[in-house]
Amino acid sequence: MPYIVVLIVLVWLPITGLAYLLRGRFWRGFILRMGISVAALVALAAPWINYLTASRVWYYDTSLILGPTFFYAPFEEYLYFLLLPILCALVLLWVWRRAYPEDFT
Repeated sequence: MPYIVVLIVLVWLPITGLAYLLRGRFWRGFILRMGISVAALVALAAPWINYLTASRVWYYDTSLILGPTFFYAPFEEYLYFLLLPILCALVLLWVWRRAYPEDFT
């Protein structure tokens, strides 16, 4: 299965569903913290994954990626770095909303 399909099914669709369920529950501080988390993950993970790919510890099957690569990692890997902390933040917000409903009244 191509990497982009895995991203769509396992990451993008849950993000879309959770964002729909939590609509109206976002505030400026939450969005700012989520943006900082995304930036931190990309800044820390991108050099590491590029190093691992360049030293041939990590491998991407060229028949399963879209094609464009930045440095040594494919486009989909960077997309994963961008989407994963968003998914984690939305799951955390959903659990928080269910565990502490008084915080959202």
